[in-house]
Amino acid sequence: MASSIFFYLVHSEQGNLSGFRLRKDLSTERIWEVVLPTEVQKIVAVKGKRPNEHVHSQGRVMGDRSVLYKYLNPNLLAVVTESTDAHPERAFVGMFLVDGVTGRIIHEAVQRKARGPVHFVHSENWVVVSSSSISSSSILGSSSSILGSSSSILGSSSSILGS
Repeated sequence: MASSIFFYLVHSEQGNLSGFRLRKDLSTERIWEVVLPTEVQKIVAVKGKRPNEHVHSQGRVMGDRSVLYKYLNPNLLAVVTESTDAHPERAFVGMFLVDGVTGRIIHEAVQRKARGPVHFVHSENWVVVSSSSISSSSILGSSSSILGSSSSILGSSSSILGS
């Protein structure tokens, strides 16, 4: 048996995620909880990484021959939320990257004036989120993590596709 087995539960209606550790006697211990205010946003979906996912490369070689290593956490969860406000000007889609073992929020991003349906892919060190803007265009944003830093175009310079 593995030295530590961790799992998480999502309660979308209550707006919380809870992380648990399985003890050797098969009892569980809650070790973290992330609570999102349900008056502001609702959890749309949570995805972990595929357990059989293979990483193409561990890093990226730069022009000066230095290497930027990817932040490859197999326990990283992508949590996508949507605003509960009905007013289109205050609508948003949010994305949180949460460590599934510690509950630490690694990164968060917001796309303002956006709404569902929301679709996303979580692989290696990146997340791609697709949603709709209030002007009926499609929005495609991505976030990638390099060891120790995070580079995000979701919310700051999103790509707008469609019309």
